[in-house]
Amino acid sequence: MAQFQYQAHDTPIHRVHPIIKLAFLIMLALISGYIVDPLWKLPMLILVIVVAKIARLPFREYKGLLVIVAVMTFLSQFYMAFFVVDPAYFKVYPQEIVSRVIFQITPQGFPVIGETALTVGSFIWLTKLPLTAVTLLLLIATFLHTTSLNEIVQALSILKAPYPVVYITMLAFRFTPDLTRQMHIIQTAQKLRGWSVDTRNPVKLIRLYTPLLIPLGKYVMNSIDVMTISVQNRAFGAGPVTGMRSVSLRSSEKAILAAGVVIFGVLLYGIIALNWGNL
Repeated sequence: MAQFQYQAHDTPIHRVHPIIKLAFLIMLALISGYIVDPLWKLPMLILVIVVAKIARLPFREYKGLLVIVAVMTFLSQFYMAFFVVDPAYFKVYPQEIVSRVIFQITPQGFPVIGETALTVGSFIWLTKLPLTAVTLLLLIATFLHTTSLNEIVQALSILKAPYPVVYITMLAFRFTPDLTRQMHIIQTAQKLRGWSVDTRNPVKLIRLYTPLLIPLGKYVMNSIDVMTISVQNRAFGAGPVTGMRSVSLRSSEKAILAAGVVIFGVLLYGIIALNWGNL
């Protein structure tokens, strides 16, 4: 089963109206981005994991990707933590705690770069990055796992999104799992023909990947042509999109959406005005 692909299950999350799922996806993603403190991010990550469990998200399919994203996010920003040594950067945590040095790299007044070190504060700042990446990845995976392409297109149509935006979104969601599957098929076929990557030379590495990129590029072009002809034959863009379910929200769904917006507003006010989730 490919990642980031809809799977039909009879779960409470699958039955939620696509408009509500899209709204909560946006609100949770924004809050996760605004919150900086890892101690605030952990409850949100746990909440997302619980929702994904209820939605029967196949965690085994995403385990490797989650580890890679967390590690790469951590390592890609690791060097920046050495420059977050000034206690003035921190507004919530006590400065005597965040200024404690774990290990010193360059002393104060060092030419050009100044003081660099890994402090308690910079380590706390660094840990927020993989938590944010994993939370967002699980949010998107759960949304795509529980929301069919037709529901996504219908939700965008209800929100009066321009047709080019709807079309681009449809292409992205339609071809992400297909491209992953096709890349695996091409790679397996080329390996059976004796293809392998056994070099550290970047120029040679690009040449070795040519047997994969050329057939993949042809597949992408053919698929886009087929999709374009299909939507033209269905007069896509000539009128509103007709969905497979009612577009109207029930009273209970409106109440859930209103409660979510209120909670989002309170959290946003707390983050901006009261330093909730800040360092």
